[in-house]
Amino acid sequence: MLTTTRKKALIPIREYYFSDHPAKSAPLELVTFFIQAKTPIQGFRPFISRIIQLQQSTSQLAQALSKSTRYKIKRAERNGVSPVYNRSPDTSALRNFKVFFDAFARGKGIAHCSLSKLESLARQNALLISHALNPNGSPTVAHAYVVDQSIGRARLLYSASHFRSMSDTQQRNAIGMANRLLHWSDILFCKNEGLTTYDLGGVSTNSQDPEKRAIARFKLEFGGAELTEFTGCISKNPLMQRLISTLQRPVA
Repeated sequence: MLTTTRKKALIPIREYYFSDHPAKSAPLELVTFFIQAKTPIQGFRPFISRIIQLQQSTSQLAQALSKSTRYKIKRAERNGVSPVYNRSPDTSALRNFKVFFDAFARGKGIAHCSLSKLESLARQNALLISHALNPNGSPTVAHAYVVDQSIGRARLLYSASHFRSMSDTQQRNAIGMANRLLHWSDILFCKNEGLTTYDLGGVSTNSQDPEKRAIARFKLEFGGAELTEFTGCISKNPLMQRLISTLQRPVA
């Protein structure tokens, strides 16, 4: 289990990643957030992710890729795309990642990257950042991972690419290929680091949202298996707990 502490709007937040027994972990902050816990407690919601076991050989991992994905990875390699890694990002690297991701987020209308989350993970040596660089050295794709070395798990936290800013179909396709190459390189990097589980993050195969279904199909291209875990908040403050319970209540 990995534990980090950060602040959001001056509210201290304790985050537990991959807890075995959330009920046995006393909340130490006003808000305690459990992310992908193995067992649920009241109010937690199921979280379905895509997991790849890295104990397999490289050839076995490659065989699990879809035929189309293998082709696109090779195309990106021929195009001169280079993956680069930062296992100990400093403040400048974190801010640069945020700038890159936030530009992507604005185009999609999603939440911006949390710099405090990145900083809290970096302090724990629990952050991995990767980029896919064009031959001219400029990044076109960026990934950030939560890394829990104690259990050998890397979990995709943020993924951004700037294909939406490209009007040329060929450029957009090239960025899509670079993204697949970066994921494949990330898998191999994590395997070489001695990690045993590569977590692609949430999948929503049954979602009514076409974009979420497209993301799920993309993640399925890399093989692996579904894993259901549980995510939710608790608080040591009764008033805050009631508010959290209301927010976590499923919509009828």
